[in-house]
Amino acid sequence: MSTSEGSETADSMDEDTSQVAHVRRSKVWKHYEQELVVVEGDLKAMCKYCRGLSHTKFGTSSLRTHIAKAC
Repeated sequence: MSTSEGSETADSMDEDTSQVAHVRRSKVWKHYEQELVVVEGDLKAMCKYCRGLSHTKFGTSSLRTHIAKAC
């Protein structure tokens, strides 16, 4: 097995794992739609109650804040 074959295998593994769904462990996700929405290149979660959009880039703190203050 040559070095180039090993790197091709690693590259193909990276592509395969990028398609795997991310597990959402936070309980706050029960208040949001399962599918994220792309708005101007950013992924956002849609609130099930008011249909508002919240950033998910840095975790779930903005989602919790929205549910606590807005809904």
